[in-house]
Amino acid sequence: MWACWTSPRLFPATYYLTAGNCTASIFIYTLTTTISWKLLNQIVALTTGSPVHADRHGDLQHALDVGTGSGVWMSEMSRQHPHCQFVGCDVVDQTSAEALPPQCSFIYGDILQCLPFDDDQFDLVHQSFMLFHIPRKQWRHVLEELARVCKRGGIVNVVELDWRPIRAGPSCTRIANAIEHCQDALAMDCRVTARLARLLGHAGFTDVSEQCVDIPLGCWGGKLGACMQQAFSQVVNSAAPMLRRLGALAQHELDHHMQAMDAELGRHRTSIALHVYTARK
Repeated sequence: MWACWTSPRLFPATYYLTAGNCTASIFIYTLTTTISWKLLNQIVALTTGSPVHADRHGDLQHALDVGTGSGVWMSEMSRQHPHCQFVGCDVVDQTSAEALPPQCSFIYGDILQCLPFDDDQFDLVHQSFMLFHIPRKQWRHVLEELARVCKRGGIVNVVELDWRPIRAGPSCTRIANAIEHCQDALAMDCRVTARLARLLGHAGFTDVSEQCVDIPLGCWGGKLGACMQQAFSQVVNSAAPMLRRLGALAQHELDHHMQAMDAELGRHRTSIALHVYTARK
């Protein structure tokens, strides 16, 4: 039986799994930092026409980007809102201070604990692509923490990709099932997108809306589909060591299914669902 806990001396996204006398160190942090933040934000922009729903934001003064990664989201948003102060928050700094616009800054913080900000501080709170970082039992706490730092009348945006492919062929399904097996072993929730709207309501938000868009996976979907396949491949390749350690998929099996998947995507017109949630406090 697998057991899972966080190591207090390592990044909050570092997990240890034990099975009898066998211990494997699984770095979820590594899994998602190898994915290009610029690529993920490009997918959102190509799909929705904007990094986020700017029409609901009005005149922003202070905005927070939780799990900011390289800071690409706040950099792009700062062009739309040049008079707004943007703060990126994460457990490790992947931003480049020289590349950030002057109204953007970075502060260390862990959404799984307590964000280093006062109550009611931000007009806009944004969080994206954190599905691999947040354990199943902590989603309620995370959304309550987003609500705490959001001003009354402020807006929260939560953006997630559901990495379980739609209309997938056998090889793509085999890969997705292996990754889902690992997420379950690490007490992550790959199905959280189905209940995020309800959880946002429980956290105290109102006017909750969800935009769900099927993004083509593969070159059959043009530029957007090619971007999505690149992101999916990055997830799979960075998950490969974890798949081997947990016995979910051997390397030779993974190589075979990745090669076979290329031919499947266009035939099945496979897609990935993008979920964009917007709510008001």
